[in-house]
Amino acid sequence: GPWRAFAGSNSLKLSPQHHSSAMLRPQRIDSAAVRAWSSRWSLSALAREPLGLTAKRSASPDFMYVAAARRDSLLPDTSAAHEEEVNLTAAELVAAVQSAGPPHHYFTSPLDSLGRLESLGPVDGWEELLPQAPSGRRPWLQLWASSAGSFTQAHYDVADNFFVQCDGRKHFLVWPPSSAEALRVFPDAHPRARKAQIEVEAALAAAAAQSDDEVLRAQLRHEMMPGLAPRPLPPPLHFDLSPGEALFIPAFWFHHVLTLSPALSLNVFSPSAVPSSAAEVLAEPLPLHPRWPAPLVRSGLATLLDSLLSRGVTSGGFVSGGNVLSRAVLAGGGERRPDFLRRLLSSRYDPLRAA
Repeated sequence: GPWRAFAGSNSLKLSPQHHSSAMLRPQRIDSAAVRAWSSRWSLSALAREPLGLTAKRSASPDFMYVAAARRDSLLPDTSAAHEEEVNLTAAELVAAVQSAGPPHHYFTSPLDSLGRLESLGPVDGWEELLPQAPSGRRPWLQLWASSAGSFTQAHYDVADNFFVQCDGRKHFLVWPPSSAEALRVFPDAHPRARKAQIEVEAALAAAAAQSDDEVLRAQLRHEMMPGLAPRPLPPPLHFDLSPGEALFIPAFWFHHVLTLSPALSLNVFSPSAVPSSAAEVLAEPLPLHPRWPAPLVRSGLATLLDSLLSRGVTSGGFVSGGNVLSRAVLAGGGERRPDFLRRLLSSRYDPLRAA
């Protein structure tokens, strides 16, 4: 079955049904398959591979992955000025990763784009570590290498993440999706969408000190979220990973990853059902006639949005008095709709006016 790669007397034995219950939260996974990989996958073995690789080099330890498809987004990306791409052999990359920084080095690539790896060997059973996504897309395997002291900025993925530490040590700070506003996520129109704008360590220290002024100073790395009150960052879950250990991170959970020693890691990404479900919803035509003039379209959109926030929706359509969506998006706040909409516009669209 999809979980047969989990084996051994100390392993967490799961069935496909557990994926929607036991696996909703981040957790360590004990797997004999993972332990077998880490016995072969090491920085020294990578150095023996005859590969040409493109890595990132920076005087700063802060790395943020940016998808190539987002580089032409509407907002300029000024936060990557300290990073440069360098072409290295595998041996040069390993030597750079093992050297004390700065500069710091960071590398990631889908494993199948690297071809056959003789020294590292196969990664048996990786496709079965996570069940196939409902959308029909298959999971894929990713390789990571990073210098001691470097870190990847807090972010969420839209895929379930089964992260395996092969060489060196990493530390994960993990928050639930409800922490999105405290993390001040870059707006969707920015190349670094899904990443946090805040200085995570400073924000945690400020939250612990319970100083609103410190929180505000720590939280805004860029002047991109005007008009928002400071929200202290909640305490994260902490996970230390050593060789042979693995961590499951569900889609949409934020994680900030620190490299404690020169590290080599593998992970399995399995696409979540949430993006495909959202795409189906967004593909539904709006109840607006294509020949309506612009003022009427704006009025119709305003009426539709008000209905969504005040009346709620179900699979059968609008439900009068249901408040389903209203409770979902305004949970616990008792916030009036105009206030919610102002905050939404301020956090997502005001940056576009300044760009």
